[in-house]
Amino acid sequence: MGRYDELLAFISEIARQFGTFRVVAVHPNDGTQLPITEFFTDDGHGEICLVSNAKADAANLVLSNIFPELQSQLALHPDYSLKVSECFEINAEYTGRFDMPVRSIEVDERAQTIQLVY
Repeated sequence: MGRYDELLAFISEIARQFGTFRVVAVHPNDGTQLPITEFFTDDGHGEICLVSNAKADAANLVLSNIFPELQSQLALHPDYSLKVSECFEINAEYTGRFDMPVRSIEVDERAQTIQLVY
């Protein structure tokens, strides 16, 4: 059994039922929700990063769009950690990234969101 088998089974099930729901990152202390706008593999740090974005015009990813690629990346990199990444601009030339592990995944049917709690 692989590291992410149970997680993938869970996400697969919720993707069948709630595939059109937006994927958001939720800060556990204050409940702030930021849309997940992209994800990428950081080979240098051994992470699969789901990027949250505070911009009002940020495009939200829906679960049905993100799940197949996430499934593929987790299969390719079962030893990588799954993180929520907040990117920020340091100045015109540099950006920074703050990564936090995904602690849980929850479904909010009323808000129609899949919440990655970090």
